[in-house]
Amino acid sequence: TTLSADGTAGVRRRYDDAGNELETAWLGVDGGRVVAKDGCAALRRKFDGRGLLTEEVCLGGDDRPCPNASGYAIRRATYDERGNQIGETYFDGEAQPTTHVEGYAGWRVVLDERGRVLEKIHLDADGRPVADRTGVARSTHVFDARGNEIELAFFGEDGAPVLAADGCARWT
Repeated sequence: TTLSADGTAGVRRRYDDAGNELETAWLGVDGGRVVAKDGCAALRRKFDGRGLLTEEVCLGGDDRPCPNASGYAIRRATYDERGNQIGETYFDGEAQPTTHVEGYAGWRVVLDERGRVLEKIHLDADGRPVADRTGVARSTHVFDARGNEIELAFFGEDGAPVLAADGCARWT
């Protein structure tokens, strides 16, 4: 048997009646679960009545929540009335808020009527703005009448402009 790049020999998937993938398990050469490179032996998912992914849990070889390579065990998503994802939060194996490797415990966005992101804010465990590993806590986006992004700006925890990873605080 040949192993894939993530060190597994196979994958087993389980779906609900609507076709949502409820669980993905990575398998070893013996057919049992093995921990893949991302730190999970399996992913277990929950969906809402609209079929939107609301929770994903990384499970270890013992079938208990464990941190993945991004530093969290549980990821929860929130959506607006149109089904656009507007937030995400991260938790440890005990369902307590935790920090993603990028430096925040969650994020939320403000969307326009077309579903475009106007503002994205990284949040700490208490829901306050926090800088990611590049120093950006909030970004704002401006679009013209045709939907072209014409401005992108980056701000720190104090609301002051900061340089993003590309060295710009704002581009137009």
